[in-house]
Amino acid sequence: MQVTSYGQTTPCDSAYSVVDEMPKFGKEDFDLMLYFAKHLQFGSCGLDEMKILTWTIDRTGNMINIDAPSLEGQCRQKIIEQLKAFPRWKPGRLNGKPVCVKMSFRMCIKTG
Repeated sequence: MQVTSYGQTTPCDSAYSVVDEMPKFGKEDFDLMLYFAKHLQFGSCGLDEMKILTWTIDRTGNMINIDAPSLEGQCRQKIIEQLKAFPRWKPGRLNGKPVCVKMSFRMCIKTG
């Protein structure tokens, strides 16, 4: 499986769902939620219904293959563009080696 990199890093030839050490954002478990709350702007998308965001963390900790499959139009593009600028993560590891890990995140987003 080839994962699109959006020019941010080298592509992944495969991506895992579960690994020995999952990718980590920040130092604490809640750092991801804090970053979303402080940095994601939804504009007319607001916050109302549960939607899923997906991405892959590559071997170097970059978010690639970012998608918001349950959103459409400007809301989808706006969120994807913001996630492309996300800071680097600590990459996931399998058998002690960094690997690509596909991730998903459920979030309340008003679509209209």
